[in-house]
Amino acid sequence: MIYKLCEKDEETLNSLGKIWLNSNITVHNFIEEEYWHNNYENVINAFKEAEIVVYTKKWKNFRFLWFN
Repeated sequence: MIYKLCEKDEETLNSLGKIWLNSNITVHNFIEEEYWHNNYENVINAFKEAEIVVYTKKWKNFRFLWFN
């Protein structure tokens, strides 16, 4: 299922933030992990203002798109 995320409660933002954080640490392993941790709060704040589209499969988030 693909849908636009309308309600951005703290739990949802933290779930998306964990996906963002873990994905970037894994994919950009040539960048110090601390960099991603230091930018986590900035990303969460950006998520609050962004248009986010979520793809789910069997109740598990797999991917999301973030538009400013």
